[in-house]
Amino acid sequence: MIYKYFNVQIKIGVGNSYDKLQAVDISFEEARYCCNSDINKDNIVFYSELKKSNHSNDTFDLSFFREDFIKAFEEYNVEALYEIFSQIIKIFNEQHTKYLQALDCACNILYLCLNLLPDGEICINEIFCVEIDGYKSIYQKKNVEQITNWITLLRNKLCEYLEDRKKNYTNNTINHVKKYINEHLEEKLSLNEIASIYSISPSYLSALFKKYCNIGFSEYITQMKINKAKELLLKENYKVYEVSDMLGFESAFYFSKVFK
Repeated sequence: MIYKYFNVQIKIGVGNSYDKLQAVDISFEEARYCCNSDINKDNIVFYSELKKSNHSNDTFDLSFFREDFIKAFEEYNVEALYEIFSQIIKIFNEQHTKYLQALDCACNILYLCLNLLPDGEICINEIFCVEIDGYKSIYQKKNVEQITNWITLLRNKLCEYLEDRKKNYTNNTINHVKKYINEHLEEKLSLNEIASIYSISPSYLSALFKKYCNIGFSEYITQMKINKAKELLLKENYKVYEVSDMLGFESAFYFSKVFK
């Protein structure tokens, strides 16, 4: 009807539906990708259908990188982040005629960085301090090559920034986790539970302990519980089964076995 009366063609992109409001930006990215895609010539394009058509090699669809991108930020994994940026830059270089799609993808990356970094706006503006409009200079880029240069600068400076923060972050994380463990020795502590408290993945927390503490996560908890058990048995004169109970062991028999 719009075409008939106004001679205007409209293309509608439809992202996936999600259960949480926080995921609305993901659906929006998917919808915009559908609108920008030239794979499907239909007026109404559903992301779920487009994804089935094996379009991953053709695109600037950030959803393929999103989870790994966020994880790299959370874990200060500079190598992984550099690799993800490099893959995106490679796609830009291969699709150098698709200006709007490249700009859209770059803006989505910018949005993620601003939200994932502490003081994100300050940090990203410092990266682009030589630009008149700071990080907003992305909107002034006129072709894919300029966008690629902008993304490359973001990658290089961002990786330098994260590398500087990595050591402090690692030390602080380990110290906070150790403190939490020592303050909750009477509980049944698990890797998943504590990783969740500090918003990091269990595998990453486990790797941190092995690398920087020369001891496994579970072994550290056991060691701290046994140290506390010695203190209670020597100074407070508690019975073995009482100490076992107080420190969250499954049974007095299991506690005795571990203690030995």
